Amino acid sequence: MKKIDQEGSAILFVILFMTILLLLFRVNWRSTKYFFDLVLQRGACEKRNKLTQALLNYGIAYSRQQFDVIMSSTQGIKPQIVTIERWPTTPSLYGARLSLEKVEKRGIKIYAELLQKDEKVESMICIVQKEGGTFMISEFCYA
Repeated sequence: MKKIDQEGSAILFVILFMTILLLLFRVNWRSTKYFFDLVLQRGACEKRNKLTQALLNYGIAYSRQQFDVIMSSTQGIKPQIVTIERWPTTPSLYGARLSLEKVEKRGIKIYAELLQKDEKVESMICIVQKEGGTFMISEFCYA
C-alpha cells in the first residue's frame, strides 16, 4: 500500500510543478507582450513627433520667409522642396522632405514626409494662410 501512495504523490508533484511553470510562463509572456507593444507605440509616437516637428518648426518657418515669393509665383511653377538630412538638436535616424506649393488664394500647402534611409515612413499636410500680419494653420492632417 505504501508503494501506491508514493506513486500518486509523484504524479501530484509533477502536476503541481507543471502548473507552477505554466503560470510563470503566462505571467512572463503577458508582461513581455505588453513591453513589446509599448516599444512599438513609442516608436510610432517618435515618428509622429519628428514629423510634426519638421512640419511646424521648419516648414512653417520656411513658408513665412518665402510666403510672398511663393504666392506671387505663377501656377506653372513646380513646388519648392526643402530637405532636412538630420535634426540639429537631437541625433535621429530620420530626415524630412518638405514640399511647399501655392494653393489658389488660400495660402501655401506644406507637405512633409518623414524619411528613413531615403524611404517615406509617414507624411503630413497643412495649409498656412496669411491674414494681415499673422500666419494661421487652416488645415492639418496626416496623409
